[in-house]
Amino acid sequence: MTVQKHILSCILIFLALLAPSAVQAVSFEDGRVFEAIQDNDWFGGDDRWNTNDVRIAYISAPIEQDAAARISDDISWLSLPLWESSEFFRRWTFAGSQSMFTPASTSNPDLIEDDRPYAGWLNIALGLNKQSRRQLDALELTMGVVGPWALGEEAQNFIHTEDQESKGWDNQLRNEPGFMLAWQRYLRVTDWSGPGWGFDAIPHFGGVAGNVYTFANAGLELRAGQNLPSDFGSSLAWQVGHSGTTAPTTPDDPRLNGRYGWHVFAVADGRYMAHNIFLDGNTWRDSHSVDKEEWVADLSVGAALLIRRVKVTYTHTMRTKEFTQQPEVQWFGSVNLSVVF
Repeated sequence: MTVQKHILSCILIFLALLAPSAVQAVSFEDGRVFEAIQDNDWFGGDDRWNTNDVRIAYISAPIEQDAAARISDDISWLSLPLWESSEFFRRWTFAGSQSMFTPASTSNPDLIEDDRPYAGWLNIALGLNKQSRRQLDALELTMGVVGPWALGEEAQNFIHTEDQESKGWDNQLRNEPGFMLAWQRYLRVTDWSGPGWGFDAIPHFGGVAGNVYTFANAGLELRAGQNLPSDFGSSLAWQVGHSGTTAPTTPDDPRLNGRYGWHVFAVADGRYMAHNIFLDGNTWRDSHSVDKEEWVADLSVGAALLIRRVKVTYTHTMRTKEFTQQPEVQWFGSVNLSVVF
């Protein structure tokens, strides 16, 4: 079965499961979010490099007087100024994801020294967000494994027919535990939204530190459409520290009131990459590696549809070259399905 059939099947199953509950009202105080995201290079017309990312996330309802509030008070120094404010509320986030990376030629069983290594990355993440209508601070700890234990070979070959299977997974990065601590801040600096037509601008900045990725990033998203959600925009499956961006921030979010909506958007995100294990190779063992580009950018456009409590988003992304031997930019698409319940 081809990857596009798997993607379509997942979309149909997800929407079928949501259909009975999507018409029921939900209060802001009880609003939780389930989110499923897939990035795949099939949408870009190729099967190479950052070939697939899948992420499933749960975002809790707003919480105030419990352990999460006390913990966030204890770690407020990690989130820079404005962490404490009466306007803010907190949410827990839980996520699991898998990523797969391959060279451009997957039919060659030999090591391809001038192309990126084969690699898999399987992980779970726990986050604590503090947000208001205007601001989101996201702190996330990610733990997982790189290498054969991440099941990248099994996952990739499962979604390809036998004659499309990748032959070079024997050359993948070796098993290594992975850890990352990520922090991101989102700001809604322009907010002409509400019932009817709207526009907003959402800059973000932050960073990640760990043996998988270490980078600093900044970017901007612009959205325009009808009945804009009161969230912090779009996210891709691979992104670290971005869980919680799709959660409502106000009771007038159209998903909480059974309204329909749509919007288009454009996103730019730039990163200074100090470390990328999927290009630099294993941390403590010799492995295949290539010379990475230190400055990398994602430029994306997309559209989102709100169907009562369901949000369906498609994002098309151009990523600049990630390593010096890479002959051209990479294109990939992302499908994001989320529901407030």
